[in-house]
Amino acid sequence: MNHSDKPFVVGVGGGSGSGKTTFVTHLTRQLGAIHCTCINLDHYYRSLAEQPRDAQGEVNFDLPECIDHEAFLVDFHQLCSGKEVKKREYTFNQVGKEPEMILLRPNPVLLVEGLFLFHFREIMDELQLKVFLDVPDELRLLRRIARDGSQRGYPEEVVRYQWEHHVKPAFVSFIEPFLPECDLIIPHSRDNHAAVDVLATYIHQKIQWKTVSEL
Repeated sequence: MNHSDKPFVVGVGGGSGSGKTTFVTHLTRQLGAIHCTCINLDHYYRSLAEQPRDAQGEVNFDLPECIDHEAFLVDFHQLCSGKEVKKREYTFNQVGKEPEMILLRPNPVLLVEGLFLFHFREIMDELQLKVFLDVPDELRLLRRIARDGSQRGYPEEVVRYQWEHHVKPAFVSFIEPFLPECDLIIPHSRDNHAAVDVLATYIHQKIQWKTVSEL
């Protein structure tokens, strides 16, 4: 990538458990990892001590203020200007897991993923293509129970409490309202391979068009 070029920026959003990370992984594989870089808003969660708590004293990770979006924008603009970014991994408070250092390199395609991606207007305005994964609540809850149990050690009752008191209200207030502003809404299917293929083809065409137009 020529450092004077700006990447084509694609944002992938949706509710918790909608499969954003899986979708971005498949899209990266289809585009070719040497052509694209992924930056995840999850890695910009504030420290546990800075997180808000609900009326019962439980930490609520499902509010926009949990994310340091200003730090995200600094790294985002670094990548867009052709500079590498080093970022410490966010481990979702998993006990005993040592966070790794993530090295992000500039590439022609920049994939941005995050729960509150579309809520922050400063980020939304930078996205050249906005993709929303629309998945039923029941399936997202089941995915949360499975994921948070196996990967984060949360008992099911804790996951259900978070879902009812944090996740669902956050979706209604901070995520769903931006669905009409998205360019592409992808409904749930078993594997989304067709959607990934179509999107990858479109992105390839945009990059080729940009290359030709700059000659």
